[in-house]
Amino acid sequence: MRIVYLCKVNPPPPNSDYVHVREFFDELPKHLHPRDNRKNASKHVLLFADNVSNKWIPSLHDCAVVFVTPRFLEDEVAMECLEHARQTFPDLICIDLYNNLSTEQKRALKKKTPHLFTREEGKLFLLNSFFDEDSLTEQEVEKLEKSIETDGYGYLDEKISTLNSLSEKNERMALLCYYGAILPLLGMIIFLLLSKMTFPKEMSEGDVYTFVYKCIKTVVFSGVMVALTRYLFMLGKSFMVEAIRISNRAHAIGLGKLYLQLYKSRFEWTELKEVLQNWNIDSGSAFKDLDAKDIENVSVEKIVSALKNVK
Repeated sequence: MRIVYLCKVNPPPPNSDYVHVREFFDELPKHLHPRDNRKNASKHVLLFADNVSNKWIPSLHDCAVVFVTPRFLEDEVAMECLEHARQTFPDLICIDLYNNLSTEQKRALKKKTPHLFTREEGKLFLLNSFFDEDSLTEQEVEKLEKSIETDGYGYLDEKISTLNSLSEKNERMALLCYYGAILPLLGMIIFLLLSKMTFPKEMSEGDVYTFVYKCIKTVVFSGVMVALTRYLFMLGKSFMVEAIRISNRAHAIGLGKLYLQLYKSRFEWTELKEVLQNWNIDSGSAFKDLDAKDIENVSVEKIVSALKNVK
């Protein structure tokens, strides 16, 4: 919020209104003071209405505050400046600097603006309406700390708990798939041993087709078992990758929570974002890399080719 203050400077000090305006600011906090190159570089400015008239740009400011005195109202140039400000700021704020305006003068001013305050009322209005944007009051700091400890920590704890549960679930599924991948291999070995026992040591001409049939059955069964083993292994790998990614997210949130606990109200949003930047990034699912083409299988062409070789 950029404020432009307007006052009458003539006659020169010590009889100028400017002297009393400076005293007025001495009773206010620094963030409400106008720019003074020697002391501060505030975004607020103080203009002399009886000098600038309408030769200034109101749109560069957000609000106008006029220190009104009987001498101000009697000065045509100062009143022209006030009118110029009123056209841009309908809610123009006027402060009776000496609290000595007549009833007639007050009535005339209220036609121009709804905000006409005494000196003390003007101070209270500025204090309650324009806060220091660069610093927090003790009450706001305490409120922010309570909000972080209740809402912030609660949200982070909930997310960490959820992610840890998902990570453990994916890890269990990965181990189940890895162990499950051993079963088809064991089944294939047992099947091959049993098939070997059923093969005749000496074959007659009529046993050739039986032999071919058993060979094809063995090849097909072995191919299916190998494909199932590969599929389960790839599925287990995907579950394990997901578990690691989710665990990394939970770790990143834990670092963010630690940062909040250490710094609380003194944290910087940019730094907090850097701490938490990796936890909510969608890097894709590991399951998207699964492809049926990656699973070895026994094709019909291979079986036909085997039969031709037997003939």
